[in-house]
Amino acid sequence: MKQDSRYLSFLVLSFSLAQTIQGLSCPEREGTPGRECQKSCHPEHSPCKSDRKTCECDGRCGYSCISQNHQCEKLEWTIPNGRVDINPQNMFGGIATYNCDWGYEIQGQKDRVCQGDGLWSGEAPKCVLSRGNDKEGCGPPPVIDFATHNEQELDPGVRYPSGTMLQYSCIEGYMKGADNVERAWCIVGGMWVGPKIVCRAAGCPKPPDILNGGIIIPASTGVSSVVQYYCNPGFQLTGRANRTCQSDSTWEGDEPRCEKGGSEACGPPPHVERAFHDSEGIVRFPSGSQVQYRCQEGFMLTERHANTRALCIYQRWEGLRMSCKPVECGFPNTVENGGITGIDFTYPHTVHFVCNQGYRLVGNDSTTCQASGEWSAESPTCVAIDCPTLRSPVGGRIRGSGNAFGTVLRFECDNGLQLEGSIERRCLENGEWSGNDVRCTAEIDCGRPKNFWNGYVLGEETTLGSTLFFSCIVRTTFDGPYFETKCLSTGRWSNPPPTCWGQCSIPNIENAEINVYPVGTWINHGKTFEYSCKNGLVPIRSRIVTCFNGTFNPSPPKCVPAPCPSPPPHVDNGIRLFIGQEHGRRARYICNNGFRLSGMHQSSPYLVCDKGRWMGGNPVCQEFFCPNPGTITNGKIFKKEPNNIRFNFPQYITTIKHGQRLEFQCDPGYEISGASGATCINGQWVPPLGDAGSHCKPQQYLPIPRLWTPRPNRNFYEE
Repeated sequence: MKQDSRYLSFLVLSFSLAQTIQGLSCPEREGTPGRECQKSCHPEHSPCKSDRKTCECDGRCGYSCISQNHQCEKLEWTIPNGRVDINPQNMFGGIATYNCDWGYEIQGQKDRVCQGDGLWSGEAPKCVLSRGNDKEGCGPPPVIDFATHNEQELDPGVRYPSGTMLQYSCIEGYMKGADNVERAWCIVGGMWVGPKIVCRAAGCPKPPDILNGGIIIPASTGVSSVVQYYCNPGFQLTGRANRTCQSDSTWEGDEPRCEKGGSEACGPPPHVERAFHDSEGIVRFPSGSQVQYRCQEGFMLTERHANTRALCIYQRWEGLRMSCKPVECGFPNTVENGGITGIDFTYPHTVHFVCNQGYRLVGNDSTTCQASGEWSAESPTCVAIDCPTLRSPVGGRIRGSGNAFGTVLRFECDNGLQLEGSIERRCLENGEWSGNDVRCTAEIDCGRPKNFWNGYVLGEETTLGSTLFFSCIVRTTFDGPYFETKCLSTGRWSNPPPTCWGQCSIPNIENAEINVYPVGTWINHGKTFEYSCKNGLVPIRSRIVTCFNGTFNPSPPKCVPAPCPSPPPHVDNGIRLFIGQEHGRRARYICNNGFRLSGMHQSSPYLVCDKGRWMGGNPVCQEFFCPNPGTITNGKIFKKEPNNIRFNFPQYITTIKHGQRLEFQCDPGYEISGASGATCINGQWVPPLGDAGSHCKPQQYLPIPRLWTPRPNRNFYEE
């Protein structure tokens, strides 16, 4: 019901829009070439018989029966150099309003209405360059830092007429760079072209005078300006004759000196950018010589009262004051329905001509500013692109008219005839129609619709007006808005086939249950259900399963004992070894040397993951200690440290840690029997102590032999 109310509101709005365009009252029906009117009606006296149609005002067709879901061709939101606003939609009565970008104007009808025949009224307009006039003109000119132009500023709201040219120049204390465009032109469309000028502050202070000489300083000492040094008669210049003002506001090089001696002749004359003189190649000029300068071809003097001669006076050139700039050709002739690219109109730059969309260029596509100050080629013309006139096919008709670029024509055949070729053709930019030629042939046969998965078509006739029905096989779900399709005069079927989605059977999963459906139930595509595991088991994969075209996505889960949520417990002074936390996985514990594992069931070194818990004990690594060995009779016990330092072992120490060593030393007159010491290894003395261990025993001395006087023929000792 809510949707119906929205649709009714739209119809009322569309009707209101249509009435607004056509006037307060609907006109009487009259013939309109190229347009097909729907069945006539009157909202009060003779309403439409079909519930799906309403009596609406359809412009010059008058009151007509219009389908409630009637739509016109979907228009693009943009056009070349403009846009299209459609309000409210592309349904009957909707209004398409065309607006152009700044600098362009509408050529054609600004508004179009969605008509009852499915076409938009009139033809699509075009956005062309504004021709401009004195009333429109240009707004405020471009602002250049540290520069002014030669025209007085106009009052707010007053515009400069098209064709106005402004001359820009830098303010006092600033100078322009090389290759600048100092003019701006107001062109059609209300746009300024140019200037291209940069004004830089003067950079260097006036250099000091030199002894026995002088300096020729230009009017401006900005960056790149050059001063010339000269010496008085009888003196010769030592050092650089010219110094240039650098970007850091210092003069290039060191200051030269005038030393006594030398001749009065001058060296080569000064260099002038883009100019030459009549004594090229001569390097020495007597005092009083003159040199005449001229600008190179394509360049002209910047100042009207320039001095183009240089005079040699006692080793210095004086009098020359000139500079050369490119010859200007002025703004090229404008091209109707086109324009130019490029803003530099001086020698030897080139500008290019372009035409608006829908026009083709006839003539030169570019022109170059020549040294004579004239353009090398005449401006071209932009001619509208037209396509050959198309005729209606025999047994058919054309919807639409015209053959200009962008025109769209539609073709229809009489009932019973089939259209071959392109239903719609558009006039392209190359002057040809898109698509193929159209003809209306014999009886229309739409042919059998394409096969579709898990479904079939009921019916045999496939000619014009025949109806076929769609159906799905068993254990599938019909998904689509249409149960039937009809062969149209276009040779196509009116409706697409549905999608037949496969159904799914609820499977039996061990140790799981479903609360909604019994096992074996067939459910439709897209249905979702949830499994729950029994007996304390948990699912692998998601418990929520969806039927997708005969299969489950994701696959049904498997109920298994729960894994352990966390790793096995950590043990100090040892390590744990495990490779997973799933049910049945084992973790082994190994203690460091000097420690032994305790707290485990049945002396096992393993914990086992059993349904989410680690079972088998509470592992602890306890440190090994050896007992105090007591005293050694007739001797002492020393404890040996890792740095081989020994100290007396006190008897009050009851336990000795793993790895510690005790050493024995007997009193004088006694000697050790057994090992000289013992080490605590994993709680045991190595070697063992006790009755069989080390002890101190009295020393044993060898008897002193008796020495006898040797007898004759006897050479040995005898006891």
